[in-house]
Amino acid sequence: MPPRAMAGEGGVARSFYSKFFPSTSSKARTEDHIPSRWADVRRIVRVMCQLFPGFHRPIRRRALLVGIKYSDQEDRQEQLRWTHEDVDRLYDTLVGLYGFQPADIVVMKDQEGIAGHLWPTTENLCRELEALTRDCAPRDRFVFLYAGHAGQKRERVPFSEADGMDEYIVPCDAEDELGYIDDDKLYRYLVEPLKARCKLVAFLDACNSGTLLDLTHNKCLVLDGWKGNEMRTVRRTREILAGALGIPISDRDGVADVRQVETREEMELVSVGCTAIPPVGEMFRPWRFCHGLCRRAFHPHDPYVICFSACDDGERALDMRGLTMTKVLVHILSKRLQTVRLVRLSIIYGVPEQDHRPPLELLISTARDDHASKYKTKAEKYYKRKTDKNNAERGRVGRACSRIIGWCGRRHAGMDFAPEEERPTRFPPLVAKFQISSNFPRFTRTERFWI
Repeated sequence: MPPRAMAGEGGVARSFYSKFFPSTSSKARTEDHIPSRWADVRRIVRVMCQLFPGFHRPIRRRALLVGIKYSDQEDRQEQLRWTHEDVDRLYDTLVGLYGFQPADIVVMKDQEGIAGHLWPTTENLCRELEALTRDCAPRDRFVFLYAGHAGQKRERVPFSEADGMDEYIVPCDAEDELGYIDDDKLYRYLVEPLKARCKLVAFLDACNSGTLLDLTHNKCLVLDGWKGNEMRTVRRTREILAGALGIPISDRDGVADVRQVETREEMELVSVGCTAIPPVGEMFRPWRFCHGLCRRAFHPHDPYVICFSACDDGERALDMRGLTMTKVLVHILSKRLQTVRLVRLSIIYGVPEQDHRPPLELLISTARDDHASKYKTKAEKYYKRKTDKNNAERGRVGRACSRIIGWCGRRHAGMDFAPEEERPTRFPPLVAKFQISSNFPRFTRTERFWI
């Protein structure tokens, strides 16, 4: 057949077929040179990898776990006891249940035996925070845990915070504000470098940590109480009406009625304008931030950032055995993930197929309930132990006084010589709840948690 005949009807198909499935009876083929049927496919993949470097790059997972005990502090009240244990618990969960490689997890502790470059000093923390998201690519996964002290100070940029205060974390060598790492730096290190479809899960087990990562939305994610139910109903009604009327979302943060500033430069510019007229700035301050009615929308091509905080801004977190936020969340997630390993026996055990990915609202509400239940159990044991001790001491004092009075010839049977002691107040009260924040409004009842 002439060569040009191949270009006729069916020639292209026969040529394509002959490249991938060559005939074994062809005399042109020799034993020394046998072309592969997948040679063209490999060539195409090679060209795609050269044109798009991220085409063949696997998803990377990194984690930075920081736990600070402040053991060198002279004041024992400034020392923490269970932060290192929080780091170890989350490390075991990431490696054993989420498939993280130990080489991709950086652990920083102020503990003997830890290398000097992994002590959580200001310099080392800034270096590792920047390295965590450096050279990230789409779909990468990141985990950040901070268990230590955190505080508040007057906002650096006027009217840039909802409560007028900047939050910061305290490295182990920080002596004044110069050594603190504030929320603006954390946002610049962890959130700004994220590429499309990257995911960051942060655990901030510290005081004053509600907006420590400076994320935009926190009040609209989990709405508590009767007021929360009313706000949820109003927001859902607005979303339905906006969808029916075709009203677009006004900005990239998903807020329909308030235009959120998108960059730090815009935030500073708006803050300067509000500073010129302080009463106007104070009046509009609450409406420049999340107020619970933010309109939700799916953002599949934007970075996904979710942050779990031990308490709200201006509150103190508990540092007690088994009562830290990290331990409670790890216990819930580990229990669910271990249950999923029995999916093949789901008919017998009745385990749902997606039980290892609990919805965000269910996860945070379950964590709050477990935390409150464990706190109540510990408080009852503490008060019972103190009451038994006081009763024992009161009984000994009463018997000694009765002997003395009897020896003096006075009979005062049944007299209670021990004064009535008030209920001990050394056990810290539970006034804080776990918080959740994100860079976008979330459908917390349907969006499932996964790292």
